[in-house]
Amino acid sequence: MYFFSTPVSGQQPYLMFIPGPGTSLPMPPFAITVGLPNLFSSAPKNLPSSSVISLTTGSGALAYNLSVTTSSPAWNFDNTPIRSAVSTGILQFLTQVEQASPLPGAVPLLQQVIAQYLPLTFAETLYYRYGSNPAMGYIDLQPGMRLRLDFEAFQQPNQKGAALLNGFVGAGSSYIQVVESIASNGSLLTSFSPLLAMSTYMSVAPNSGGGAGAVDLYGIYGQPATASPYFRLFYPKSLSSADSPGSTLIQNNIAVVGASSLASMDAATTQYRDSQTFPSNVTATFFRGRTMITPEIPVFLNNNVPIWVEVGTTLRQALRGYTYVPRLGPGFSFSTSWPNGLLQRWIQSFGPPQGWTYPGWVAPQPTQGRFSFNSGNNGYFLYSSNVDSFDVPLHGGDNISVSLNQ
Repeated sequence: MYFFSTPVSGQQPYLMFIPGPGTSLPMPPFAITVGLPNLFSSAPKNLPSSSVISLTTGSGALAYNLSVTTSSPAWNFDNTPIRSAVSTGILQFLTQVEQASPLPGAVPLLQQVIAQYLPLTFAETLYYRYGSNPAMGYIDLQPGMRLRLDFEAFQQPNQKGAALLNGFVGAGSSYIQVVESIASNGSLLTSFSPLLAMSTYMSVAPNSGGGAGAVDLYGIYGQPATASPYFRLFYPKSLSSADSPGSTLIQNNIAVVGASSLASMDAATTQYRDSQTFPSNVTATFFRGRTMITPEIPVFLNNNVPIWVEVGTTLRQALRGYTYVPRLGPGFSFSTSWPNGLLQRWIQSFGPPQGWTYPGWVAPQPTQGRFSFNSGNNGYFLYSSNVDSFDVPLHGGDNISVSLNQ
């Protein structure tokens, strides 16, 4: 079950997954061990390890353990939304995994497990799940997302009079599915549109002035089409005004960048941050006409048909259309009729069928992935700047349970 950290001055609120109900908070750091299946085509000589997280040898079908010690920087919190010591250590760890001949899907599996099991700030839950870094203006594109493209068209109805009648106007939206595809060598790629992903007949001539739709993601910015396992959106520091004719410079538009490895994407991110350019070993394109690109993820309402929300949508924002959830100060609490199962998150688990087992812990399946919002059970807290437990960001696949009798 997920619990929220107790408020501490000068410290970001964070989430803890604790494999057992009835826990008293504040919780001291504890060793985290997550059992995983085989991850490599052949066992690496040295298992990937960093100051934050490491792989250790498991047993049987669970060949490896993802381990976080009590002395890991993952347990050290301050007022930083995304802690640099933790992000550096995790990137170092994942890069080592990538260099150790991993099986297809091993890296995204580890990324999801890290996002679900480590103690993380609210911002970090999105950073490790989706690569979302608002302060640096980028977010990863992952299979299962869809991209909403909000197009604009330039109108010029007035040649002499009021110049401001000329400019960009709204021109509708379209959606592109981000999917996983399989290359001829069996490696996993991130692709756009299931139909285009399986096409081997059509080629698309590249453009240098920006694309117009999903098909142009296969003619990448003056280069031959290149399939990549990793894609990232880079938002510009300054977007051209709607009064202007727009820009054909990639740094003035939202860039879609593909890379063959985590290390290449990290290097491209650093170069773009420093010089607003990309290295030659990545592919980059954009959509002309001040097109806004917004990644969306599916969440469920009452286990029903999924609804699509923008990455970064919080539980409170999702509930706002149904009810107003107040921020409660000292002396107030939510009614016990608010169930601990108000929000449930799918948990990546390879444990026994009856649920997760840790040394000294047993978690039955019905409690796994639930968030506690009962203020009498260490579930609800109000933090500084009016942030509270309901400001937790949603992940794809989250289920929100809303009924009239709550």
